[in-house]
Amino acid sequence: MTSDASSPLFHDPGECGLHFFGAVSASISHELKNALAIINEHAGLLEDLSALAERGRPVDPQRLQKVSANIARQVQRADGIIRNMNRFAHSIDAPVNTVDVPDILRFVAGLTERKATMAGVVLNVVPETAPFSAQTRPFFLLNLLWICLKALIEAIPSGSAIQMGVTAEGHHATVWLHGGQAQALPDIHKNAIQQAAMLIPMLGAEVRVNDETGNIEIRIPKTICGA
Repeated sequence: MTSDASSPLFHDPGECGLHFFGAVSASISHELKNALAIINEHAGLLEDLSALAERGRPVDPQRLQKVSANIARQVQRADGIIRNMNRFAHSIDAPVNTVDVPDILRFVAGLTERKATMAGVVLNVVPETAPFSAQTRPFFLLNLLWICLKALIEAIPSGSAIQMGVTAEGHHATVWLHGGQAQALPDIHKNAIQQAAMLIPMLGAEVRVNDETGNIEIRIPKTICGA
């Protein structure tokens, strides 16, 4: 098999998982660094305003309030990033666990948000998604969904939007991704299948293209065999 830097192929699930863990950790660290840089910038502005006040120059209270609000907003952002990092790290605690599939999808969307933003793509998980519990391998399910979503983000043009949701069908849930680029679906599907080749059988999952809806679909069983 051949690969390029953007579409690496793996020899076992562990190698695939390590790549996933590294990529997400790097993205989280960049997000956190950006938030801290903005906080530092606003702290510097407060220092400048304080220096002006010390020299007897009037300082607009509304300007101080705006800077303070911006700092608070970035602190909240950083707190959310760290909570995501903590949850992601703990996703590997239990090899097999029961998860809510729509919640996992929303979490993957959050982990992928920075990559989508950099590509000019908007992610939208539909709000009407119903709960669906599945006994699965949480870390590798996150890995599979991340690979499929990443493949779609990389294939569609800037300015596009991706709609995502979950439908329940008896003992299976289907996560669907729609990027509005039907002509590119075979290549996106092939890319995702190649990268996730080691994950799909161990999750008992199926990744397919729905020609009628133009969706990439990831079918997940309610219980994996041998769990």
